[in-house]
Amino acid sequence: MNETDKGLDIRQNKDNGLNEAHGVPDDSHVLPDDSHVLPDTSNKLPDGMEIEESRYKEGPTLAKCVLGVILVLCFIYMSNSCNYRRSTLTFYVGPEPEVNVGSQYYKEGRYREAADYYQEKVDEVFSNGKRYDPANGPLYFNLGMAYYKLEDYDQALIYLQECADVDQRTSNMEELAWDYNTMADVHKDAGNMDQALNYYEKGLKAIKKACGTNSEYTAIFLSDLGDAYKKTEHYEKALEQYEQALKIQESNESDPTWSYIRIARIYNALEDYDTAEDFYGRASRSETADSYTKGVAFYNMGQMYQERGEASPALAALDKSLELINQDGDNAYAESNVQNALASVFAETEDGLDKAILHSVTACRLLETSGFPTGNHRKDLEQFKEQLKGYYQTDTGDMTDEGFALWYQNQMDSL
Repeated sequence: MNETDKGLDIRQNKDNGLNEAHGVPDDSHVLPDDSHVLPDTSNKLPDGMEIEESRYKEGPTLAKCVLGVILVLCFIYMSNSCNYRRSTLTFYVGPEPEVNVGSQYYKEGRYREAADYYQEKVDEVFSNGKRYDPANGPLYFNLGMAYYKLEDYDQALIYLQECADVDQRTSNMEELAWDYNTMADVHKDAGNMDQALNYYEKGLKAIKKACGTNSEYTAIFLSDLGDAYKKTEHYEKALEQYEQALKIQESNESDPTWSYIRIARIYNALEDYDTAEDFYGRASRSETADSYTKGVAFYNMGQMYQERGEASPALAALDKSLELINQDGDNAYAESNVQNALASVFAETEDGLDKAILHSVTACRLLETSGFPTGNHRKDLEQFKEQLKGYYQTDTGDMTDEGFALWYQNQMDSL
């Protein structure tokens, strides 16, 4: 893969967590909205770890390689298809090409080094007068994504716009749609919800033009727009987008599980608990969902029961969520949120303080030892610690910051 491949993830939605991406994913992705966000005082999942649908942008479809005896490389252009995710295939003949250093930095989470590397490449492009060369669009995208990971939203938007300008000049509507969608993600994380909604709308319009109104990609873009409406508490508008996405998935016989979860969360927010429970149930019984996704459904179900003051079914649902989310691999960030939710429920039950402390310590330890780099993860850890501090003070009567800090460090050290 060469330096201009759009091979970085648009939204790592298992880098997110349990409710939306992204992505649990309002991915992720990832898996992954304030109305069901953990962990704040309402015990919801933080935005960005909401609905976790792993999704990443791959570059324009190029071709297949035909190798002759005399080392001839030729590309056969394969027509754009919206039925499958696109990928860039680059074939080399002769000496092995330079390793894609920027991509390697990015995959390793070394976002500053990736940004510096891509910035140098972009500066060279600009100085050579090739700013609008179609081959350089993916390079701008990769640089924008590196800045996005660094939470330098202004710089991210500058280079994502450069990529969009290139795709617009070449009338590459499908790529342009992803550019807009990613810019919407950035605006959303930066708190610019009006701009986020605007770009999600533009992305949806472009993807419909490129892929049709009944494509799988259109369903994804509808869900993203719905997530933004949910975050701004425009629940009826969010529900409209989710129901359209579900209709597409059902007509294409594709997996509807995340749409069930999203729709359930809207009804939950509207306090229509019977309908919410019905959709959570559909998600948890889905034959097409993996264990992680079913775990997300049970997590949200547990949150709903807690809101209704039903501790026993809340604990049962959260225990089931904990069992499921790690069946397909280690998902420490999602697990930390389930552990924190369990702590919250136990804290509200009689004689449950010891168990609340146990689960809260586990939640903090998971984040302390997993090395999650993003601002959302750091904020989560601070919120978890504040919650644990309250349990500690209730249990010991020690109201000093120094006493808690020493006790907390001892808990983190005692693995």
